[in-house]
Amino acid sequence: MRVPLAQYPGMNPFVLDWLGGDERFLSRTQSQRTARRAIDPQLVDALIASNKRWGIFAKDALVKWAAGETLTIIAGQQVGFAGGPLYTLAKLATLVRFKRDMEKQGIAVTPFFWLATEDHDYDEIATLNVPVKNRQLDLVCMRAVRTADAITPPCGATS
Repeated sequence: MRVPLAQYPGMNPFVLDWLGGDERFLSRTQSQRTARRAIDPQLVDALIASNKRWGIFAKDALVKWAAGETLTIIAGQQVGFAGGPLYTLAKLATLVRFKRDMEKQGIAVTPFFWLATEDHDYDEIATLNVPVKNRQLDLVCMRAVRTADAITPPCGATS
């Protein structure tokens, strides 16, 4: 199923116009659209090693990606308190489905999924607002708390 971006709630009209080819505010020359940056071999090696530590043997796919033989698709999720794990799985499933659909059309794809796990805005990710049963406008705020040993020492301090 394909859903046009214009149908997503809250899509920015400027972004939709630009994606549709409007260059009034941000030009895109043909060379910018087709130019391909070289992939740093150290990045490829780091990705291979990182995936291997997780039991994912992605070397062949990453080598093809670095050589420009595949389309790149990217998704990700900021890790958060409660609710986040299911949303993360839904995003992963969507990425896999998109890859499979593209490959059915003969387009080789390399998917990347990132997790923003080093968020320094603890207050943002540690809060969850949940509607009160049968009262949609009322919210209960749930908050994760840190333990004393989870607190990062001040800059320059050693542990």
